[in-house]
Amino acid sequence: MKQAYALASQFWGEGPGAQELTLHDDWFEAPGHAYASGFFAVDVMAEAANFPNLQDEVAGSGVAVPPINQDILIADNTFTTDRPQALVNLSSVDNVVLSDNRFRLEGEGSGPRQYPVTVHDAGNLVFEATTSWASEASGASCTDSIMERLSDPAPLITAFAPIACTVPGTTSGLVYRSK
Repeated sequence: MKQAYALASQFWGEGPGAQELTLHDDWFEAPGHAYASGFFAVDVMAEAANFPNLQDEVAGSGVAVPPINQDILIADNTFTTDRPQALVNLSSVDNVVLSDNRFRLEGEGSGPRQYPVTVHDAGNLVFEATTSWASEASGASCTDSIMERLSDPAPLITAFAPIACTVPGTTSGLVYRSK
């Protein structure tokens, strides 16, 4: 199960997504969760009729619309896992700050060696004073990223080292500031 899940769905008519969401001083543990399960400790996303939407949330319109989830702060949290895998997924988001978070690797596990965050359909994300296991886990990359399942054919996925795998055609304004 996801530990924090913010999902807005066009199918359910629930209205806007997460607005002014703060996740602060929490402990997220993901040992034993298999990469193939698609597990994320924190998953903020939108589901649209034509998902994956590449920011085209109005089916057939060809027009990018603003992200549904906005103004999100994820700060002073600890994320622990026993394998290098994606723990935070940010999709259809704008104005997100991840600050002073700690991603801890307690084991090597098997499977792909992923960066801890995945990002697509997103803009204006700041990662500051956030530690990543990328320096600890040799070979961390976006090879075999869980985001390859977004569509067929899979989207182009690139690294935003040392913290995230992104779909560059749908992301902009990413900043990483180390301690």
